[in-house]
Amino acid sequence: MNRQSTDYFKELARTYNIYIIWGLPEKGNIPGLLYNSAAIVGPEGYLGRWRKNTLPGHATDKGGAGAFPDRRFFKKGGDLAVIDTKLGKIGLLICYDIFFPELARYLTLKGADLIIGISGSPSFERDIFEPIVKARAMENVIPVVYTNLVGKEGDTEYWGGGCMIGAGDVNSKVPGSPEICKASYTEEGITIGEVDLTHSQRVRPFFPVLRDIETDMYHKLAKVHQDLT
Repeated sequence: MNRQSTDYFKELARTYNIYIIWGLPEKGNIPGLLYNSAAIVGPEGYLGRWRKNTLPGHATDKGGAGAFPDRRFFKKGGDLAVIDTKLGKIGLLICYDIFFPELARYLTLKGADLIIGISGSPSFERDIFEPIVKARAMENVIPVVYTNLVGKEGDTEYWGGGCMIGAGDVNSKVPGSPEICKASYTEEGITIGEVDLTHSQRVRPFFPVLRDIETDMYHKLAKVHQDLT
């Protein structure tokens, strides 16, 4: 972990009594080995990090819409951490990780109270990311916070649109609701929302998807995936 940036954010977190998550390239143990990582600090100091598990693109991608050459620069992460904080247990996903329901489900089953996803998603992906962020909340009956780059960086324009999705509504029995807050699609800003991290416990009996999971589902998935590869 980059000590200089980590120390900077640790001091901010201590001064303002807040938790901060940010993305950064992380040096591995071997010179020249990098991970696409996210770190979290709080008033109590450094708490942990997540290395991006799924790397999009191809090593020959050069540029243009849809060119995400992560594999050219980073090694795939293998850890799936749920990080304990004074607020609750937090699971982190980085960009393309959010596409994989298996990762969000894993974090939920490991006891995460909240899933936070960060991304650098360009404008043409808005119709992709908005529904899957909500789906991750719905299928796990868990609150999800999503934040995205906004504005232009070089030739790429990002769509912003960060949001906070609730675990679900007891009265309507609809998981993945409500949309607690929503960031601008075009401008930087601070978006504030409030979520009860214990609310999932009250909603899940009305949408008991986690109760109805059978371990055999995962055995079958592993088997068919092995056969394909």
